[in-house]
Amino acid sequence: MAAVAVGYVTNYPEVTISGIRVNNSSVYINRTATTGNAHAGLILGGAGNYVNNLTIDDCIVYNSTVTAASKAYVYMGGIAAFTRQAVTISNCSVIGGLLSGTSNGAISQGVMIGGITSLMSGGIATTHRSSIENVYVKTDITFTSAGNAFAGGILGNATSSARVVSETIKNAWFAGAITGTAGANNYSGNMVGSAIESNVLYLENTYWDKSMNTYGAYSGVSTPLSMDPANVKGLTTVEMVKTDASVGLSGIAPFNDTSVWGSSAPVGGRYYYPYLITGIHAGLTMAERPWTENPYNETTDPVFAGGGTEADPFLIYNFDDLVRLSSVVNAGKTYGSWYSYA
Repeated sequence: MAAVAVGYVTNYPEVTISGIRVNNSSVYINRTATTGNAHAGLILGGAGNYVNNLTIDDCIVYNSTVTAASKAYVYMGGIAAFTRQAVTISNCSVIGGLLSGTSNGAISQGVMIGGITSLMSGGIATTHRSSIENVYVKTDITFTSAGNAFAGGILGNATSSARVVSETIKNAWFAGAITGTAGANNYSGNMVGSAIESNVLYLENTYWDKSMNTYGAYSGVSTPLSMDPANVKGLTTVEMVKTDASVGLSGIAPFNDTSVWGSSAPVGGRYYYPYLITGIHAGLTMAERPWTENPYNETTDPVFAGGGTEADPFLIYNFDDLVRLSSVVNAGKTYGSWYSYA
């Protein structure tokens, strides 16, 4: 088991890991010459069976990579390689870098990768509930598996011995590519790769940048996970970074809670996703916050709210919109027969 901060915890009923930042680091583990599993994370390498209350709070992983290979299973996460039951991961972010896993063993084995953690278990629903809350991941995920692949922008795989909703992902977003091949099943999703049992995981206020990959919220379950489709959906890059409350992610609850989440108008050609401003996240510079290059030059996305027709004109709300209009026109975009309202 490998990690930058904490390798492995076990035999402690309650464990708290808090206030850790990992910068410009890498974790590499290669077990292709042996038969064991590979576990790799940047904050935590893994948690044993006897850790029944694990809390990971207020942690940052910035511009760091995890690479792991094994003949058996690969468990990999941007924050934790894998966790057990009664886990709370909150106020954490993974920005930049890469998660890359390879399993070249038996067809029954494979890769589990999550932007936050690869595996989470709910256990007994009333006493061992697990949750991931107030997190975001902006990184790419790649995998090669001779067997199954479970790849999720937030969580790789969810399990629950109680077979009821005992795990929650809420107030989370993901932006990144998910690419790879699997010899058996490819279970990939922007929130969670799969849940071994149906209806064990509840998704709430979870969004992803649908311009980055073609997956939905999840895959690999026969019955849909418990969730409200109105607040579990993919948005375009423009919608993810737009600061206007009427159309941007930063205007949607809970990302409009300015005591927890921040947003920024474009700075130096960079457009920002919503970001945490509490705890150690308050110390992040603008360059370290999640950003993308100007997305408004993309012809596949609407630049402004509205349809651009006489009946439904583009809406120029504020000075930021005027700046964007100037930017895309200077870049060569034309609006010859389109309509706008200021």
